[in-house]
Amino acid sequence: MFPEPPPHRLDHHSVGRSPPLPKLDFPKFDGENPRLWRDRCEMYFDVYGVSESLKTRFAALNFSGTAASWLHSVECKGHVSDWDQFYTLVCDRFDRHQYQTHMNQFDALK
Repeated sequence: MFPEPPPHRLDHHSVGRSPPLPKLDFPKFDGENPRLWRDRCEMYFDVYGVSESLKTRFAALNFSGTAASWLHSVECKGHVSDWDQFYTLVCDRFDRHQYQTHMNQFDALK
């Protein structure tokens, strides 16, 4: 008898949801500046709520060039699923400041 009211559109603020996040690409890694790359990865993980179990997979999918070749050889020996261990391997291979860090640690032992 009475016309049905128009469907009520819910405002995303009224139901406690955050507005959708803009789509951001995962940081690529080509072997340059692993510390900056790690910081950008950590920000991405925080923004998108990436679980611990998926962090290394997200990263591995975004390696290129010599870093991708290196990663392939590492993963042939076994999949690394721990993010901290993964990052340590990346730094051991690609961090150009590694030598100076080791020398500082050596000097500190005296």
